Amino acid sequence: MKLTALFIIYNAISFGQEIKIGEMYPDVLIKNVFNYPSDSLRFSDFKKKLVIIDFWGTGCISCIKAFPKIDSLQKKFANDIQFILVNKESPDSTKRFFAKRNKIKTPDVPIVMGDSVLHNFFPHIYVPHHVWIDKNGVVLAITNDRNTSSENIKDFLAKERIQLSEKRDTLMKSSESFFWLAEIADKQGKLDYCSYFTKGVIGIRSSGGFRNTFSDDPKEQRDIDINMAYADNLSILSMLEMAFAEGAKYNFEHSNSVFLNVKDPLKYRQPSDMSKFDEWLKTNPLYCYRLVVSEPDKTSLFGLMQEDMERYFNINVKIEKRTIKCLVLKRTSKNDKLRSKGGTSQNRLWVDDSTRYLKNREFGEFVLWLKTSFDGDRSPVPFIDLTNYKGKVDIKINNAFIPTLVMAQLRKELRKYDLDLVEENCLSDVLIISEK
Repeated sequence: MKLTALFIIYNAISFGQEIKIGEMYPDVLIKNVFNYPSDSLRFSDFKKKLVIIDFWGTGCISCIKAFPKIDSLQKKFANDIQFILVNKESPDSTKRFFAKRNKIKTPDVPIVMGDSVLHNFFPHIYVPHHVWIDKNGVVLAITNDRNTSSENIKDFLAKERIQLSEKRDTLMKSSESFFWLAEIADKQGKLDYCSYFTKGVIGIRSSGGFRNTFSDDPKEQRDIDINMAYADNLSILSMLEMAFAEGAKYNFEHSNSVFLNVKDPLKYRQPSDMSKFDEWLKTNPLYCYRLVVSEPDKTSLFGLMQEDMERYFNINVKIEKRTIKCLVLKRTSKNDKLRSKGGTSQNRLWVDDSTRYLKNREFGEFVLWLKTSFDGDRSPVPFIDLTNYKGKVDIKINNAFIPTLVMAQLRKELRKYDLDLVEENCLSDVLIISEK
């Protein structure tokens, strides 16, 4: 057997384009093929035959063990099929391989070395990798070598069609990437559970929340369907507040709602003065987090997220009732100055206007608006409603939020309805964070 250097010459077509099952294979000229009467071939030379490409490698034991089987099948179906062995190792390397292993049974079929063109047409990671092409140049199957059997070949020759399981190798820049399996499973809809942390990532804005990965339709992003938690470039405390708030069940965004039993509180909470943020960031990293579960389940999602946080940051976290200072909405008399007079129902609390009002709407909507207005940085203490008022109301607030919240003006407007906002000590939910 004469081994010669291999070069592949091809037509002026795009060789970076993958060919899939059911598509036509271009009739590429391949030169310097050995173990064949000519030093070049085209697949059209075998136009009356089924062509089976066997991608192999000198380091693939199962490929080499299959040589006798391929030789046997080629002889058995010589008039109807043509095997072509293809590898992408250099001619010198392949020559040395055969020279040192003269006991290996080399199949009596054309062998192509140093290939890149066929590998671009039929990309894969693992070998053996078999491609079946019919007499018309149509790709019938991209499959495992186990499907290349006498029975399947007979079946195809009898029916001129065949259905074989597809071998799909996921291609990536590095198959050793830590996240490659999760990426594959996610694309195939088979990611069952995954969570991970990273340090802060440059170029991503700070954000966090929950969503449903099963749909991109905003109408389907219902709170009950969430199966993913995400946090991007957040401080430790912000992540904990998000995890233990359990949606809107709790609110720990106020400074007196969190107790840090830790050595260095600055490690957990970023400075309120953002001019000092860059200096703080030099010694205190932000973090990113992802959690995905296969079934929408808020309870398990929050529980898993909380467990991840405690384990990763090496802390214990619990929720307790403690007496703390709160901002309390209360009634100052028994006179009902809120009751609605009826008429058209309107909610104009959320507009950017000097006048905000409710007309013939539930009082709970007003409470929600106030609570939202005092969440986070606007108030160091939690907002609590102790009015116990139920029913529909008419209420108007003038100039309290122009351009920013003016507490004195807000209280003045509330007193028109015998309401007031005062700071009092109340029993409230707080977050207790302790280092292990």
